Amino acid sequence: INEIQSKEQSLVLKFIDLPSGHTGIAQKTLYTLNDDQKQSFMTYDFMKMYVNGNSPYITSQQTDIELFLKFGLAEDYYEIAQPIYTGWDEEEGRNSFKIDLNWLTALKQSDTTKIKKFNPKDIIQDSANVRKYLYTDNEGRLTGKRVTVSGIPALNRLQYFSVGVKNIGEGPIEGEVWLDELRLSGVKKEKGVAMRVQSSLKLSDLGSATFIYSKQDADYHRLQERLSKSNNTSENLNLTGKIDLHRFLPRSLGISIPINGSFIQNQSRPKFFSGQDILVDPENAPDSIMILSNTISLNTSIKKTGKSDNKLLKYTIDNMSFNFSASQSRSSDVTYQEKWSESYTGKFGYNLSFDRNNYFKPLSWASNIPYIGEEASALQLFYTPTSFKTDVNMSEKLTWNQTRTGVKSPETYNFGLTRTMNLDYKFTNTLTTKYSWSGVSNLNEYRGYIFTALKELDPGTVTQMTESVNTNYNPGIMKWLKP
Repeated sequence: INEIQSKEQSLVLKFIDLPSGHTGIAQKTLYTLNDDQKQSFMTYDFMKMYVNGNSPYITSQQTDIELFLKFGLAEDYYEIAQPIYTGWDEEEGRNSFKIDLNWLTALKQSDTTKIKKFNPKDIIQDSANVRKYLYTDNEGRLTGKRVTVSGIPALNRLQYFSVGVKNIGEGPIEGEVWLDELRLSGVKKEKGVAMRVQSSLKLSDLGSATFIYSKQDADYHRLQERLSKSNNTSENLNLTGKIDLHRFLPRSLGISIPINGSFIQNQSRPKFFSGQDILVDPENAPDSIMILSNTISLNTSIKKTGKSDNKLLKYTIDNMSFNFSASQSRSSDVTYQEKWSESYTGKFGYNLSFDRNNYFKPLSWASNIPYIGEEASALQLFYTPTSFKTDVNMSEKLTWNQTRTGVKSPETYNFGLTRTMNLDYKFTNTLTTKYSWSGVSNLNEYRGYIFTALKELDPGTVTQMTESVNTNYNPGIMKWLKP
């Protein structure tokens, strides 16, 4: 419009006396690409490039020059090659490159019948590690354009781009080929969804339940992010419930029996196959590429919440507590076909606290003695301990896993017993003693016979024992310094 001429900026491949069957190549090596740059190649639909041919050995009908575009990692690469005709060939469009990247990546799928053909007469050739797609015209004749897939290339694992010319004639040739605007176009407008649903149910003071479901697509990203940070679609389900069984018992018993249960299930599905650019079918994704896990757990406890008037119950059952928990977990991932873990824990506790007024004053009569009478009359001798506490904890755990190759690991099993006892005694106002004992035992020999171990009161093989006594004396000589 303004009749202003601008410079044509192109990559020029100039060749002189290029022998028949030989090639000339220009290559760009991608030394360092961050994760966003690697992934960006997979967020477009097309790769485009315009080509101008200038050589006495090419016309609008015949050509001795073939141009190829090659990109990949080592011997894993894509290559697109086609004949080049004179000029830009705008009418026929034979010089331009417009590569459908979705079609290109799908060209690697094992079932060739599912590969889209631009012409029903196009040819697909397979060899040990190379697949070729040969273009034909309406009459079934080869056009010279072809796509080659060598190894297992991926658009997110590119190390180099190279372009080159090849002499497909019978004698040496010379000329120039201009390459314009190699670029990506057609940004994929895929919707990413993140959602979270939560629902709660409460049955008065009898129990409650909670349902939580969340999902995040692989394409979901925040507004300030250009690309998604994750390549996986994740789904999570969490069910928890609680019921208070003691609500069915008379309140006068003063017993608490809550039962808690949960079910957690997680699933993570990659958008692409690992290390590849092939899309995973969401409806038919193999377990071998997914991360699956589910966990079921249950725990309960029994204890008295009220105090009994009966002295026997007051010093026995009122101070006892029982706890039990169980969980099972199963998972699988790319490496392991199955990972299994189950654990069970039972605990008995007894905690008795004595009255703080269980003492007498043996020198209460000495209050009138000068200087020391007041101190002496305040002396307290305690005839019961401050507290007594003991716990017995049994735990059982089993884990094993099996790889995708069918190798099953040895089972890891542990059945242990932990016992503790603590006694606190306050002899006087200034003299206190704390005694503690703990023991750890191995009960693996009772695997499957836990009730036999309980019946025989066998602690198993003691592996560790600890005992300590701490005594503190605080005479209060400097108490007159207190404000």
